[in-house]
Amino acid sequence: MPSDQLEETAEYIHALIEERRVRRAQMIDATSGSLSDEEGEALEIALADLMTIIQA
Repeated sequence: MPSDQLEETAEYIHALIEERRVRRAQMIDATSGSLSDEEGEALEIALADLMTIIQA
């Protein structure tokens, strides 16, 4: 892949990751308080596990 396309692709992927982070934060804010403490903790653990998998 030519270097100009590689840079453009990297910027696009970075923008997608940032958009996903923002949308995730918005969803968490919008649903905050709708789960019991136990359910919230389970969700938090599952999301942390997911982030570990994604970043690997």
